Amino acid sequence: MKTSNTTSRLRRVKSCLFAAAVCAFIIGASAHQAQLAGSASGAPVGLSLFFRDGAAAPITLVGDAPRYLQEIDIVATVATQGDQGIGPLIENSELASLDWSGVNMVEEDWRAAGDGTFIRQRFYRNARWMEKPSLFLVTATDDRGRPVGPPVVANAGKDDMLKSSDDGFVRRFVVRQVAFGCPSQSDCAGATFMVQGLVQLRDALNPEQSARTISTSQSPTPLQTCT
Repeated sequence: MKTSNTTSRLRRVKSCLFAAAVCAFIIGASAHQAQLAGSASGAPVGLSLFFRDGAAAPITLVGDAPRYLQEIDIVATVATQGDQGIGPLIENSELASLDWSGVNMVEEDWRAAGDGTFIRQRFYRNARWMEKPSLFLVTATDDRGRPVGPPVVANAGKDDMLKSSDDGFVRRFVVRQVAFGCPSQSDCAGATFMVQGLVQLRDALNPEQSARTISTSQSPTPLQTCT
């Protein structure tokens, strides 16, 4: 089964709160291109999903082996005019509707670019959506938008608090601002700026428990993702 590559953007994200779990619905983006075939024994097969600015390559599913989320990366990048901090990402990106209260800079990094200039990186964390418990849900639908089997669920847990019920070892929710072409350290006059948000869950811990069957006997299915 090959999923259709939709043009729907992650800007359709809607924040919601269920029992203190932050859930942002990302509708209509398809998954990382791959051909995932189950083994003869029906062992679970991991899904690797990568979304960049609301777009992702199609995925081809082969066989009816159960699927689980091995890794999911959601990246939103905004180029800015001058040093505007992370405001442009908060105000006008696929992650804009999340709860940004509490966000603050936690680290600054300088490194030589190799051309006589410097690159400055500033990292931001502690936004409410980064700190609270989170879930990722992936639902395959047919060409009429009807669900094909139950959703694949991954429990991302809570920041800095790994539990036995968590489904991923790596949980990285962070924003960075990067300045390219700074004339010297502590001076970014005339630099080029961009800000980037990263939502990442990797290295599945409980694949046998979270795996779900996505039928490949139906018509092509785009994926609907809820994080």
